[in-house]
Amino acid sequence: MSLVFNSNEVRYDGTFEGLLSVVFASYEYKVDVVAIHEPNEQMGLFANDFWQINTDESKAKRVLFAIQKKFGVKECRALYRVFLSEDSHRAIMLFRYIKRLIDHEKDYRKAYHLDEVIYVKEQLKKMRREVHRMHAFVRFQQSRDDLYFSVIEPDFDVIPFIGKHFEKRYSDQRWLIFDKKRSYGIAFDLKSIAYFSWTDDVFGKQLKNILADSEEEYASWWRSYFSATNIKERKNMKLHLRHVPKRYWKYLTEKQGH
Repeated sequence: MSLVFNSNEVRYDGTFEGLLSVVFASYEYKVDVVAIHEPNEQMGLFANDFWQINTDESKAKRVLFAIQKKFGVKECRALYRVFLSEDSHRAIMLFRYIKRLIDHEKDYRKAYHLDEVIYVKEQLKKMRREVHRMHAFVRFQQSRDDLYFSVIEPDFDVIPFIGKHFEKRYSDQRWLIFDKKRSYGIAFDLKSIAYFSWTDDVFGKQLKNILADSEEEYASWWRSYFSATNIKERKNMKLHLRHVPKRYWKYLTEKQGH
């Protein structure tokens, strides 16, 4: 850790453990942090004036334990969800929120006059909505070796929160869900769920080679069924787009060709 004295702007490695390390360092060195910069952020001419904080997992765990001791595991999971929203303000807003949770005996989690509290609640709501959309919009395709796979590009990093749903729903199938935007995913082997990373070209040029022979026939049937059951007189595109935003269409079988 390199410390620039009297500097209250810091830079971390972009991980949740890294952010918790920032929280710990603010107590350890008694620095009132006012800005937290992401690792890929342009730092400008005065980069040397920033405090570079390296991740320390043992210190991060101590911060997490302090939160868990006061508010339980559920609160820790909620903070992790907010972090995975990938919002540009997540670091500093979570920092302020966590510091308030730790510093005060009063429970400020419902103090809606505070910006950081409002922010956390709004981000949690957005994350829940995106997780729900993934439950509804994931479409599996069958590979030649009887593996079912799906490609997604969610607005937020929701992969850690959708696995249990599909494990319960498709417990008798081998499947994987790949987040193309973040180049990683989850896979189920009939026993447990595991994370994996994969290069994007697997789902590009090689896509046709891994599809089962019957998959395109099935997709064609599904599109025909969707068109047949879509009553034109009751079509409300504005309402439809609210529930099924157009950015998800390219991965929905029934939307191909629209």
